[in-house]
Amino acid sequence: MKKLSGIFLAIVLTLSCFVIGAGCGDGGYQGYIDSEGVAHVVFMGRDEDNEKLNYKRIVDKFNASQNSIKVKLEWFTDSSGYNVMLDGLGKNLPDCLMLSNAMFLRYVSAGKLYDFKSFIIEEELSSLYTEGYSAYCYDPATGKLGISDNAGMYGLPKDMGPFALCYNVNMLTDCVEAYNKANTDKIDLERVTSTTNPMTFTEFITLGKKLKPILNTLKNSDGNIKYKDSFVCSAYDLQSAVYSNNANFFTDDNAEELAIDSDNFAGAVSFIQQLYKEGILPSAGKSSTGAETLFTSGRAMFFYTGPWKMKTFWESVEGFEWDIVPVLCGDAEGSVSTSYVGGMGLCISANSTVKNQALTFLKYVALDVGAQRDLYGNGQCIPNLTELAEEFSTNSQNLLKKQQPLHRGVWVDCVNGTSETDKVGGKYRAEAYTYSETWFTDLSEFMSGNTGEVSSFWKADNSGKWTDVAAALKAKKPDFQRQFEAVRNQFVNKSSGK
Repeated sequence: MKKLSGIFLAIVLTLSCFVIGAGCGDGGYQGYIDSEGVAHVVFMGRDEDNEKLNYKRIVDKFNASQNSIKVKLEWFTDSSGYNVMLDGLGKNLPDCLMLSNAMFLRYVSAGKLYDFKSFIIEEELSSLYTEGYSAYCYDPATGKLGISDNAGMYGLPKDMGPFALCYNVNMLTDCVEAYNKANTDKIDLERVTSTTNPMTFTEFITLGKKLKPILNTLKNSDGNIKYKDSFVCSAYDLQSAVYSNNANFFTDDNAEELAIDSDNFAGAVSFIQQLYKEGILPSAGKSSTGAETLFTSGRAMFFYTGPWKMKTFWESVEGFEWDIVPVLCGDAEGSVSTSYVGGMGLCISANSTVKNQALTFLKYVALDVGAQRDLYGNGQCIPNLTELAEEFSTNSQNLLKKQQPLHRGVWVDCVNGTSETDKVGGKYRAEAYTYSETWFTDLSEFMSGNTGEVSSFWKADNSGKWTDVAAALKAKKPDFQRQFEAVRNQFVNKSSGK
């Protein structure tokens, strides 16, 4: 018993150091200036190991160029654990940190982040995509996000992560050729793979219904099924579908009222339901293989992905060529292909004692041409700097480790601003406009049939009946709105001192 108590005490002490940070070991996650005047800055990030290698290289290059600043990289491969850990640190955050834009409003409204607007010059801002940094501007007086005269600047873009529809070039080409050989209503492959005039929801469903039987019967020269146990599409992104159907999760970007009962919102969700009905997507809950793995292993024709996955796909995709096109355009009037845009900010702790040095480092990561070329060349991101967009799209500097996807410029089109004639755009994920992500989790659980009174939207019930999407959303909207307001008011009142 004493032995178990000792083990328990050791665990508690370890977690205390992990969560509190300062005061444990070599000073935890807060930097300092040593006796020789060198500023030691802690930079914390998270994601896969190959991303860690990319940022370690950036840190090493920065450190080699500096005499009075030294940056220490702290890395976490568990994204969810990283976010929980940051929450547990309270205001004792590391000097520099990668922060999901879905967490930004909660952190900035709580006074955890440093406003460095007065140390950013116009020339630096003009080198970035406006949407790249506007997400990290915040006015404490109004509690609103976005650029304004009174808004501070609390982050620089680590990256902008728009989704695109990726596809297996070999599989698509084979199946289209086989279909066209046997049928008179030919599939226009150029239309399917257009990078400037995206397919519509209806066109994609029609395509999927044509290719599904071909996919399951096409044979090699030896008589065996060529693409055994494969799918037309392994998954489709809900938020991209909503945005691309001229719909939103809220009535406006102040995110005070949910708009999940609108006709266009229901139309987007119904589109995904139709993908399940037609067997274009794997049956909900029946595939033991993840959607990304189905694609990278050559068992799905379509999937969706962002630029940060380039490095992963370069390592995991073998035996076929892959490329990207814009996400599908909705059928509702006024619809434009509008990609979900993820992304993270590079932020500075309000309690850091080395803020100026931390900002010097963040500017290097986000604004330095050499650093941005290093990152995009190693499959990390599309470059933050607008001047590098063309060279990224064409690989004119021969910096990319691999050429795929050939039409990587689609990702740039998603974030470079939408004109009246442009048919491709992007919008930050819905959670980026709110204080908490729980509402989206609750909505997803409701649609999956895990909560509430209706069956899953994504499969028929035991009697073979499918949920009426529009009716279910309209009926549930009042409950969701009450829950949403209650959570939102907790943060609003807390940030205003009520």
